Amino acid sequence: MIEGLQKAVRTAAKEKERPDGSAYHSLSYSAQNKLAERTGAGHQLIQLTALEQDVVPEVYARNQKSLTNEEQIKLLKSRIAIIGLGGLGGT
Repeated sequence: MIEGLQKAVRTAAKEKERPDGSAYHSLSYSAQNKLAERTGAGHQLIQLTALEQDVVPEVYARNQKSLTNEEQIKLLKSRIAIIGLGGLGGT
């Protein structure tokens, strides 16, 4: 499945240009939706597969100047738990 997904991501990727003129391969949200429907893969797996191939899901494009693909993958794989957000006795 992964090999087929990798090929599908490469096929769906479009070359775009950043404001500074540098080129990158982008995967639009609509392309992610189509891949999810066609392959049955979740968005997280599709995004991880894209990032591992230097294809940037469009939702992460603005982070590219501050985060590498490896750092973005690490964030995407991370989990967080928030405990104790309730207030006691007032606003």
